Amino acid sequence: MKLAVFLLALCLLLAVVSARSMPRYDYSMFDEEDDDEYYLQSAGSTALSCMKSHLGTPYVSGGNSWAGTDCSGSIQMCYKTAGVNLPRTSSAQCQSGRSVGLNEAQWQPGDLLCFPGHVALYVSNNRLIHEANPQKGLCETIVYAKPYDVRRF
Repeated sequence: MKLAVFLLALCLLLAVVSARSMPRYDYSMFDEEDDDEYYLQSAGSTALSCMKSHLGTPYVSGGNSWAGTDCSGSIQMCYKTAGVNLPRTSSAQCQSGRSVGLNEAQWQPGDLLCFPGHVALYVSNNRLIHEANPQKGLCETIVYAKPYDVRRF
């Protein structure tokens, strides 16, 4: 019995000593807002990677599969792989998420560029990826016009 008590006391003593010797971390830097921003960046990067992996997909108006899709369909499918459910149409997508402004310096890869009747994903360095038209399909090109809004999810 004395041996059992001694071993229990020894275990408790070791637990206290090791707990005191462990480094202390300040977790306050990981507030909820930072976590959301990280998630949003990660979702955009995931969606962008998905779009890049499907370059050359044929443009089909109203299409919603990788056999053929339009601008909003490809973006909806790629953001879905990132865990973000977007509406089907470009106008509804451009009302989702949050606006990040029209200054390209604030844009991040995967941000949604909103044009009248059209959407694309920002790549970087004045480049975008989108379902261009029936001749080009899903392709990467320069940002050819100023979007009326840029959204982040």
